[in-house]
Amino acid sequence: MTGNDIETIKIMAEKKSTKSVEIAPPHIKAILKKYPAMAKAARYGVDIGLLLDNLQSSVSQRIRRHQTALNAMNRLRNAKPL
Repeated sequence: MTGNDIETIKIMAEKKSTKSVEIAPPHIKAILKKYPAMAKAARYGVDIGLLLDNLQSSVSQRIRRHQTALNAMNRLRNAKPL
């Protein structure tokens, strides 16, 4: 999946329209046809591009990214007020 594909999905999500599915590239149409819940989620505003980007990362990369965010959250939670 390319950046253009992800952009197409984001546009579809912004329009929240089934018509935008009709103008999607053929391989995006195939994905959305195979996974109708994904198409429905995109129409409701779920950032499908972000989900697809995350799925392109390995499990260990996603765990590291999550741990980094969790560590930052804990530092903020434990920070003293100014």
